[in-house]
Amino acid sequence: MLGILVLLPILISTLLYFASQNDDGSKLTGFEMMQIDAIFAFMLVTVFSVILAAGSVASEFSWGTIKLLLIRPWSRSSILLSKLIAIVLFLLLTSILAYLICFFVNLAFFGATNSIDEVIPELDAGAGVMFRELGEIVWTQFVSTLVILSFSFMLSSALRSNGLAIGLSLAIVFLSELFTRLFLMIDQPWIKFVLFLNLDLSQFLNGHEGPIEDDPMTLGFALGVLAAYFIVFNLISWTVFKKRDVAA
Repeated sequence: MLGILVLLPILISTLLYFASQNDDGSKLTGFEMMQIDAIFAFMLVTVFSVILAAGSVASEFSWGTIKLLLIRPWSRSSILLSKLIAIVLFLLLTSILAYLICFFVNLAFFGATNSIDEVIPELDAGAGVMFRELGEIVWTQFVSTLVILSFSFMLSSALRSNGLAIGLSLAIVFLSELFTRLFLMIDQPWIKFVLFLNLDLSQFLNGHEGPIEDDPMTLGFALGVLAAYFIVFNLISWTVFKKRDVAA
């Protein structure tokens, strides 16, 4: 997984570096390439984290190793919490790695001249926009992935099938936009609380009011909804795992 995460930005930067060479010698700047690479890199981070979260508990039941864990002198809550912490740390570390890779790969390709030195000394409006947009990609994607990860972890705790937990979790990742469009066809005030309509936090930035035209939403509202889902998913995970029968 880490190898793919390292190689993908290098491949994308290589392709776009040569594709952006025009007859007049113009090309994409390093910051523009960082934003493009960050989108693909954090998509991989999301998929990898979801796969690990969906299989973390379900695989223990599939392989029968859950019995080896439960005979140890640790409670079920401790076991579940340790797995959740490990997954969140994986998400955090891969997010940092993805950011650093996107930065240094494009620094190597485009150099400091057109990616950093041109904008930092003046700190003009263009530089501020580029830094802000890159930071927004990072933190909005991290928060959304954290909520999806908690959903995957809930499925992993509730299901015995490792493949089913991973499949349903990846379906949420790749079909979230489709589900969003389907819910937007329902003219009801409660749809603003649906998970899919709040997952894309970037739609609430820069003064935007979300996907519902007649009922504006804010970034704070979306974060509150995601926080509520995060708490509910983890409560369900804890409750189900505490009561699961492992005798079979």
